[in-house]
Amino acid sequence: MSYVAPAFAPLITPPPTAIHERSLAGRLLLSATQEIFRVDNPAHLAVAQDILKALAPFEALPGHPTPRRNETRLALSPGSASICAN
Repeated sequence: MSYVAPAFAPLITPPPTAIHERSLAGRLLLSATQEIFRVDNPAHLAVAQDILKALAPFEALPGHPTPRRNETRLALSPGSASICAN
């Protein structure tokens, strides 16, 4: 699941595979599934990859924040996924 603040939401085009919701205030919420996300489910991983690609314009912004200490991020690679904590 990814939350995009109103200031950055216009940069993001939700992928058609993702569940997405825009609030009246301009917030954007992207989710891979309505179920519990499972790393052993190829469909969940495929949508998560689509979401990561859709977030590229935000991540390419100058000064994009890097993960903070103790922040958890999902690391995806073909055929595998892992939760990474800094």
